[in-house]
Amino acid sequence: MNNRNTHEIDADRYENTHRTLPYCAVFDAGLGDQRLPSAAGMTGRRRWGDKKSKETTSQRAGSVLPASQRSNGTRQAAGAVVVVRSATSMASRVVNPLVSKSLLHPFSLSRCLYPFGQRRNVHFTFEHRASTGKSISKDYPIVDHTFDACVVGAGGAGLRAAFGLSAQGFKTAVVTKLFPTRSHTVAAQGGINAALGNMEEDDWKWHMYDTVKGSDWLGDQDAIHYMTREAPQAVIELENYGMPFSRTKEGKIYQRAFGGQSLQYGKGGQAHRCCAVADRTGHSMLHTLYGLSLKYNCNYLIEYFALDLLMEGGECVGVLALCLEDGTLHRIRAKNTVMATGGYGRTYFSCTSAHTCTGDGTAMVSRAGERFMERYAPVAKDLASRDVVSRSMTIEIREGRGVGPDKDHVFLQLHHLPPEQLHARLPGISETAKIFAGVDVTREPIPVLPTVHYNMGGIPTNYKGQVLTQENGQDKVVPGLYACGEAACASVHGANRLGANSLLDLVIFGRVCALTIGEENTPGKAGRLIRFLRQLPRSSRALVNALEGVPFLRCRANSLE
Repeated sequence: MNNRNTHEIDADRYENTHRTLPYCAVFDAGLGDQRLPSAAGMTGRRRWGDKKSKETTSQRAGSVLPASQRSNGTRQAAGAVVVVRSATSMASRVVNPLVSKSLLHPFSLSRCLYPFGQRRNVHFTFEHRASTGKSISKDYPIVDHTFDACVVGAGGAGLRAAFGLSAQGFKTAVVTKLFPTRSHTVAAQGGINAALGNMEEDDWKWHMYDTVKGSDWLGDQDAIHYMTREAPQAVIELENYGMPFSRTKEGKIYQRAFGGQSLQYGKGGQAHRCCAVADRTGHSMLHTLYGLSLKYNCNYLIEYFALDLLMEGGECVGVLALCLEDGTLHRIRAKNTVMATGGYGRTYFSCTSAHTCTGDGTAMVSRAGERFMERYAPVAKDLASRDVVSRSMTIEIREGRGVGPDKDHVFLQLHHLPPEQLHARLPGISETAKIFAGVDVTREPIPVLPTVHYNMGGIPTNYKGQVLTQENGQDKVVPGLYACGEAACASVHGANRLGANSLLDLVIFGRVCALTIGEENTPGKAGRLIRFLRQLPRSSRALVNALEGVPFLRCRANSLE
């Protein structure tokens, strides 16, 4: 084996950057003109570029490894085995010696072969010179960058914004905490709605109606109008970019039926409006957009975590980001900043979002004490319905008018009330504020913020508490299943619940469930017999007639028909 281009790797550095010690890292060397260091001869005694020893890797490993492995230049150190093989290209695999399984692991390769942060720009270019700015301290230098635009996030929206800006000549940076094609857009399956009319006559106005209706009439109709009107052109644009939509026999973009879509403002039946790439539409879209972005001069900062917005005089002038590889801080100054960081599903205990959907951008925007309720509800003010109050508080916080060091909450003022009234009418709130916030409500405001409080959706039920399902477009009762309270949705609250209706909901529907069960069931052995008979064909009228002679079952006979 030719070892002229091999260098020694510090085993301690390898351990710190590649923690999968139960695995063997297998690299392919022989990079030709690039002269990049290979992973040959890993040892804890040697450093990069140390040429004192002339012994080969095989000689050093001779007393440790079997002869079959020495010929390939292997070395056992730090709990791992590194194998070097000649090749014309570079690849990295992580091999589990216990199960003999390989996995592609590109970032481990870049960190092992590029310990000083040098990366091969295989997928992108970074034409930009950074300068070292004024640092927080000597231990935390800040690297300054200047761009016309900065896009935070590299999912579908971020990529589309990025190459759209670059195509117009803007010097654009894309800050993303993970590789673009690993964004959560890849998980979308269903499709893209657009009134193309490939399956039947369609109109974007019908699409708009369905969208407004689906929002429970709470959606911004100006935005919906624009979105649905531009949807056909956007889909055609994606097709021109190379997105491989599923096709009809005539070669048109295939459109499938999807929930909540109708024709002629809900009067024309089910609409086929969803353009799809089988059931991998998001995957196809993300790769199409990423491939197209490589055509333009977008500067990607991959594995950079956006920490906060740079605000000056109420204006956003860029982003502060952390390089996850070396821990350096980067101040990215840009006249335009686009937040495309995705959702925050992982803030909830159970969700379908990827683990990267942590709401970083939402948190950044939410960090920015006027009595603001008068602007939102001039008459009711602080006593407006809770959805108005909560929405108003959220707007204040997100627009940077919150209070506290992080501007992440607002104040609830109570000390205008007499202390005796607070003690008599609001003792629980007063005590809670004292214990958890350290606030004396007679003298200080209480820090508050909107949060998840009540679920108005839930298991669909009728007014008797019976759970419903759909069969042939009709509601059907699920036998033996009931729901009440916050878990149920008898739809008494709609899209917003009035204060103090929740307790009424509990007592009313808890009671009605008990009454319904009592009306339709008999306890004990008789109840089990009833349930057994109900499983038999209803045509067995003889069984029903037989119940006529059983006094304690006679009253139940009609329920079997």
